[in-house]
Amino acid sequence: MQAHTFEVLKDHPRLIRAVATVMKSGAAVFFSTNHQDFVLRPENLPIADLEEITPLTIPEDYVRKNRPPIHRC
Repeated sequence: MQAHTFEVLKDHPRLIRAVATVMKSGAAVFFSTNHQDFVLRPENLPIADLEEITPLTIPEDYVRKNRPPIHRC
Protein backbone atom coordinates (compact mmCIF):
# COMPACT_ATOMS: atom_id res chain seq x y z
CA MET A 1 0.00 0.00 0.00
CA GLN A 2 1.36 3.40 -0.98
CA ALA A 3 1.44 6.12 1.69
CA HIS A 4 -0.18 9.44 0.83
CA THR A 5 0.99 12.73 2.24
CA PHE A 6 -0.75 16.10 2.25
CA GLU A 7 1.13 19.26 1.31
CA VAL A 8 -1.01 22.36 1.79
CA LEU A 9 0.71 24.38 -0.94
CA LYS A 10 0.12 21.69 -3.54
CA ASP A 11 -3.01 19.91 -2.31
CA HIS A 12 -5.31 22.64 -0.95
CA PRO A 13 -7.34 22.97 -4.20
CA ARG A 14 -8.11 19.24 -4.13
CA LEU A 15 -9.12 19.47 -0.46
CA ILE A 16 -11.39 22.47 -1.05
CA ARG A 17 -13.05 20.79 -4.06
CA ALA A 18 -13.68 17.66 -1.95
CA VAL A 19 -15.21 19.73 0.85
CA ALA A 20 -17.43 21.55 -1.65
CA THR A 21 -18.95 18.25 -2.80
CA VAL A 22 -20.43 17.59 0.66
CA MET A 23 -21.53 21.14 1.50
CA LYS A 24 -25.05 22.46 1.34
CA SER A 25 -25.65 25.28 -1.11
CA GLY A 26 -24.85 28.63 0.47
CA ALA A 27 -22.75 27.16 3.29
CA ALA A 28 -19.46 28.74 4.39
CA VAL A 29 -16.05 27.13 4.67
CA PHE A 30 -13.24 28.58 6.74
CA PHE A 31 -9.83 27.48 5.50
CA SER A 32 -6.82 28.26 7.66
CA THR A 33 -3.18 27.23 7.53
CA ASN A 34 -0.09 28.03 9.58
CA HIS A 35 2.11 27.80 6.49
CA GLN A 36 3.61 31.29 6.35
CA ASP A 37 4.38 31.14 2.63
CA PHE A 38 0.90 29.95 1.68
CA VAL A 39 -0.55 31.28 -1.57
CA LEU A 40 -4.15 30.37 -2.40
CA ARG A 41 -4.66 28.86 -5.85
CA PRO A 42 -8.34 29.64 -6.48
CA GLU A 43 -8.38 28.69 -10.16
CA ASN A 44 -10.94 26.00 -10.95
CA LEU A 45 -12.35 26.01 -7.42
CA PRO A 46 -16.14 25.84 -6.99
CA ILE A 47 -16.25 29.04 -4.90
CA ALA A 48 -18.89 31.71 -5.37
CA ASP A 49 -17.41 34.22 -2.95
CA LEU A 50 -13.87 34.22 -1.58
CA GLU A 51 -12.79 36.52 1.23
CA GLU A 52 -9.37 36.84 2.87
CA ILE A 53 -10.01 37.28 6.61
CA THR A 54 -6.47 36.78 7.91
CA PRO A 55 -6.18 40.24 9.52
CA LEU A 56 -9.39 39.61 11.46
CA THR A 57 -8.09 36.32 12.88
CA ILE A 58 -4.64 37.28 14.17
CA PRO A 59 -4.51 38.37 17.81
CA GLU A 60 -3.13 41.86 18.35
CA ASP A 61 -0.09 40.58 20.25
CA TYR A 62 0.90 38.42 17.23
CA VAL A 63 0.82 41.20 14.65
CA ARG A 64 4.39 41.68 13.45
CA LYS A 65 5.45 44.43 11.08
CA ASN A 66 7.47 43.42 8.00
CA ARG A 67 6.92 39.70 8.68
CA PRO A 68 4.42 37.25 7.26
CA PRO A 69 1.32 36.62 9.37
CA ILE A 70 1.37 33.65 11.74
CA HIS A 71 -1.33 32.00 9.64
CA ARG A 72 -3.62 32.59 6.66
CA CYS A 73 -7.37 32.37 6.77
